[in-house]
Amino acid sequence: MSQRLTKYPEAFDENQYIRWHEQRYPQDIPLKSSIENFRISLPEKFGPYLEKIKKLFQDSRDELEKNFGRIQIPLLDENVDIKDADNPNLFKQDRSILNKLWRKNREKENASLANIEDKIKDLVRTEIIVVSLDSAGKAARLFNSLFTKRSVIHLDEDFKRNFLSVHFESEMKPSTGYFAYHGSIKFSDSKEVEIQIYSSLMSSWRKLSHILYTQRRSIGKSRFQFDTVESRIISLGHLLHLAECELLRTTRSLVLQKPKRK
Repeated sequence: MSQRLTKYPEAFDENQYIRWHEQRYPQDIPLKSSIENFRISLPEKFGPYLEKIKKLFQDSRDELEKNFGRIQIPLLDENVDIKDADNPNLFKQDRSILNKLWRKNREKENASLANIEDKIKDLVRTEIIVVSLDSAGKAARLFNSLFTKRSVIHLDEDFKRNFLSVHFESEMKPSTGYFAYHGSIKFSDSKEVEIQIYSSLMSSWRKLSHILYTQRRSIGKSRFQFDTVESRIISLGHLLHLAECELLRTTRSLVLQKPKRK
């Protein structure tokens, strides 16, 4: 008797999705263990690329701070171990990978562990935290100019040989309250690492959002109703974005209206 096909879960249900995935992609059985093994392999696969990005950040730090003030680059922290597969700030973790596979296959993308690096671009990621969203946008444009004559960051020959492209764009998500800039650094062998640039205010919001995301993912549902924590998190993201916009506009107004000395 043939096995009854599992219906695709419209809302994320870990067990139901695993059954669906294993029926569709039997080469990934057992899926949870296969994802764990894949995640554990990421530091070895991407360690050399993270080292090159560290070098890029070291070379560009002075220019970033000169233009945008105080910045935080966690990858340059001496306590950050790029060989630690359990570091969620560098490597996507198992449950998050599983959820992303569900989202990709919900969009009919035929995502499995065989093509996961092509389908999921933020398996390996790092971040830069700047003082404001306006500074984040300027930093993104600075990185976008790396391979142009306008670049103010010196690229050594090793960088030019190993890096294929750098591309940043706005990552504004009003539906979740998240406002930032995300980019991709692609290497000559097509390996990619995601870079996220966001403000100090958004850094605090991200921590709260991650806690909520982890809690709600464990119970498989969210409650977007009046005064629920889900709704307040989204509203808080919008309030912080409004504060960033008003701070920028007010600063510009004060600079423009500054009286000239006689």
